[in-house]
Amino acid sequence: MKKAAILLLLLCTAVFCACNAEVASEKEIIKFAKDTYGKADFLYSEQVSEDALRCYFTDKEYGFTYHVSSNVLAITIDGAVFGYKEDKGSDFNDVFYEYIRTQSSASIAALSQQYGCEILLDDIIYDNVIYVDITSPNTDTACIAAEKTREILSSYDTRGYWENISCRVYDANGNKQYTYDTLHEQPLTPEDEDIEFFTQAAQMKHSEAQYLRKDTRLFSQTGITEDKLVNILGTEPPTADSIITYYYFTAEGKEFFLADVQVYYPDYGSMSWHTNYLEVFGE
Repeated sequence: MKKAAILLLLLCTAVFCACNAEVASEKEIIKFAKDTYGKADFLYSEQVSEDALRCYFTDKEYGFTYHVSSNVLAITIDGAVFGYKEDKGSDFNDVFYEYIRTQSSASIAALSQQYGCEILLDDIIYDNVIYVDITSPNTDTACIAAEKTREILSSYDTRGYWENISCRVYDANGNKQYTYDTLHEQPLTPEDEDIEFFTQAAQMKHSEAQYLRKDTRLFSQTGITEDKLVNILGTEPPTADSIITYYYFTAEGKEFFLADVQVYYPDYGSMSWHTNYLEVFGE
């Protein structure tokens, strides 16, 4: 009851603060653009609607044009409107990425020919990361091409704007062999990436979690019943003979695991990687 009252209070506070939401001024949008995306020349603004103002800019360093918009959006819960909020959006990411693709295309095409591999940049941006797929029957030369591709793309990001530039190396059969990116000094194998992924998941449960080891067992040995499995669109549910990997971690001198199978916990109304975390640490 107390939690419900607190949630209601927070909701009422958010609604009260949002009642007077209005579109940002031209001056405010210009400041936001320069603080967020770097130095730029303001071109002009247009009133898209009563609840939307859009400003256009030319980036001073790269020379491309982009826009930043301010919009008033409704806050809705179950279809009901509880208030309004101001929100800003921009096409800067898309425009900057297309600029990098265009500027680097000749150099990357030359690399592709030199090292006998296919180099493909993703069409769109995900989470401010540039992804590149490099495929070749010769993994060694593909790895060299990956390092050089990353260097070429990084050379156009003089502000360090992109969170990561990730070059994924595949063999002729489409199997990932390595990932070269700007966040790690050494290339990662798929196994390395899995360990890093589950370590981050473990640290979401306990900030001090440290990776120890991993092992595997058959799904039939996990003790998970089929009714607890989460059905994920596009994936096949595990069978009795499916191999499940357990990743073990330590925190506060205690050991717990996360396994690479999604299960539903009805007592908490949530789904998670199979784990014994609550058994070890309690709620």
